[in-house]
Amino acid sequence: MIFDQPLSRVRLDVVIPGSDETVHHYLFDCPQYAQERHQLANTLRRQATSISFILTAEEATKPLMRYIRKTGRFKPTFGEISDK
Repeated sequence: MIFDQPLSRVRLDVVIPGSDETVHHYLFDCPQYAQERHQLANTLRRQATSISFILTAEEATKPLMRYIRKTGRFKPTFGEISDK
């Protein structure tokens, strides 16, 4: 499944030593982004637990981009990301 593949295009320090970060880990499990995840969940409510909704639904795009921007996870590779 694509969501379990490593985020290999963006190679930063691995969140969990000795493992590869996955999309699922980044969106749902990483303790480093708990506050940002909480804000995403408050916005998306019940749909916040669905990876397919988060990655494909038009109404999830802005909240997801806000999450990505606030985590700063992709800033070293892509620069500042707009959530507008």
